[in-house]
Amino acid sequence: LFTGAEVPKTEEEQRLFGGEAGVAYDVNYHKAGDTVDNLNKEAYLLNTKSIANSVAKYALSFESLGPVDMNQRRWAADRAQFTKREGAHEHTHSGPCGG
Repeated sequence: LFTGAEVPKTEEEQRLFGGEAGVAYDVNYHKAGDTVDNLNKEAYLLNTKSIANSVAKYALSFESLGPVDMNQRRWAADRAQFTKREGAHEHTHSGPCGG
């Protein structure tokens, strides 16, 4: 699940939703101000429901998932180890976060 917290808002999004173009959606993301005091309750509820849905669905069966691509899995694991060693933090959204 991805909220796009660290992604800068575009000029079009600024026109549609307000705020400031070029500034991250959540300026507190992974910083000292990133606490429950500034929680986006709407995003939190949406993500919580998505997690609950996934737990309920896959607790019964993994049949709906496609086959595992072992080359991609090995690449993702190698990349995660490299990222962890280098101390970098990034989201690729094609695998687990961090490593």
